[in-house]
Amino acid sequence: MQRLLGTIIVFLLPQLSNAIDPADVFHNSNSIFYVNPSVGEIKLKVKKGSIIDAQVIINSDSAKMEIWYRNGDFDYFAARLNKFDTTATYRFILKNTGDSLIFPATDEFKPDVPLLTPPAWAFGKIYYSIFIDGFYNGVLTNDPEEKLIWGTKPEKWRSYGGDLKGVLRKIAYIDSFNPDIIILQPIFSASSNHKFNPKDYASIDSCFGDTMDLKNLIDEVHKRDKKIILSVIFTHTGIDFPAFVDVVKKGKESKYIEWYFIKSTPITTSPLNYECWRSDSRFPKLNLRNPQVANYLIGFLEYWKHFGFDGFYIGEDEKIDADFILTLRTHLKTKYPDILLLGSDVRFLDGNGFDGSTNRNFLDILMKYFVKNTLTTSDFDNLLQKMFFFNAPQVNCMNLISLSDYDKRILGEADIIKNLYAFI
Repeated sequence: MQRLLGTIIVFLLPQLSNAIDPADVFHNSNSIFYVNPSVGEIKLKVKKGSIIDAQVIINSDSAKMEIWYRNGDFDYFAARLNKFDTTATYRFILKNTGDSLIFPATDEFKPDVPLLTPPAWAFGKIYYSIFIDGFYNGVLTNDPEEKLIWGTKPEKWRSYGGDLKGVLRKIAYIDSFNPDIIILQPIFSASSNHKFNPKDYASIDSCFGDTMDLKNLIDEVHKRDKKIILSVIFTHTGIDFPAFVDVVKKGKESKYIEWYFIKSTPITTSPLNYECWRSDSRFPKLNLRNPQVANYLIGFLEYWKHFGFDGFYIGEDEKIDADFILTLRTHLKTKYPDILLLGSDVRFLDGNGFDGSTNRNFLDILMKYFVKNTLTTSDFDNLLQKMFFFNAPQVNCMNLISLSDYDKRILGEADIIKNLYAFI
C-alpha cells in the first residue's frame, strides 16, 4: 500500500505543477484600461507563460482573447467586442496545458467606469496649432513697441507682431495642407508674446486684435468645414493679474489670498514664497481647489464658447486638480455634449477628465528617434506599441504633439523634421 501511494503522488506532481494559480491572474473592473465599454474592449493581465488560451464570456456571449502585449513578467490578453454598457456582466475562462480556471470563480465582473466618449468629429484628425505672434502680421498698426524684425532669431517674451487678421489672411495657406482642427494658442491680454501669463481672461490682447477679428476667423474656419479650439491657461496667471496684484498690495488682508498658494506674506521672489508654474516667479499658480476660482474660470469658458469655439485646451501644468477637471467637464459636457476638451494633464483620460492631451511621452520618443538618433528602429517600435497599448483607443486617436513651448522651439535638419512630420 505504501508503494502504491508513493506511485500515485509521483504521477500527480506534474499535473499539480500546471495548475493555474488565481493569484497569477489580474483584472480590475474599476479601471478603463481593463474594461472600456465605449469601444467594447476588455483586457486581462496574467503571469507570463501561465495561460495559453483565454476567453471572455459577456452577457452569455463568448469571445476569444489574444495576447496584445507582453513584457518580461506579464502577458496581456485582450478582446475587442461590440460596444456594451455598464450593466454588462462578464467572466473569463482560462486554460493552460494541464488546467482550466473560471475567473472569478464565483459571481461576475461588472464595469464600474465612466464612459469615455470624446466627440466623433475629433477622432484621427490632423490638428494644426497656431502660435499667433509668430504666424503672420496682418495689421502693422497694432504691433507692440520694440518688436522683433520678422525672420530674425526668436527672443524670449519679445513679439514679432503676428495677429488674428494675419491668421485670417493666411487661411488659404492653412487650407492648402488640409488640417481638420485648428488649435489657437492663448489670446488673452498678457505682457508676453506667448500669452502664457494672462492678465485678463475677458479680453483679447490688443496686439492680436479684437473680438470682431476673432469672430471673423472662427466663421471662416467653419465655412471651410474645419473645427477650431482655443488654448487657455488656467493653472496660473501673470503677476499683473488683478487678483495677484491685490495679494501683493494687501497681503493676508486681500480677499484673493486663497486664490493662490501663498506660503507667507509679504510676497517675495527671493526667497520665493508662493507656488509657481515651473518655479518661475512670473507664473503664480492658481488654487483650482477654491470654488471661487473654479467658478470664475469656468464662467469665462462659457463666454468664449459663445464666439463659436468647438472646444478648449486647458493648460498648462502637467498636474491639474482632479476635482476642478471633473467640475469643468461636467459643466461643459452637460450643456455642450459635442464639445472637445483637451488638456495638459495626462492622468485623467478616463471619462472623468479630458478627451485627449498633449502626449509628451510620444514627443520624447519621436525626438529620440528622428532628431537625436538615440533609438534603434526596434526600440522605437517597441516603445510606440507599449504607449498605444496602455492608452485607451479613444485617447490614441488624439495624441497632440507640441513642437514648441512658451520658451523654446524644436529645431533640426529640414529633412529630419520632414520625416518626423510625415510619420505623424
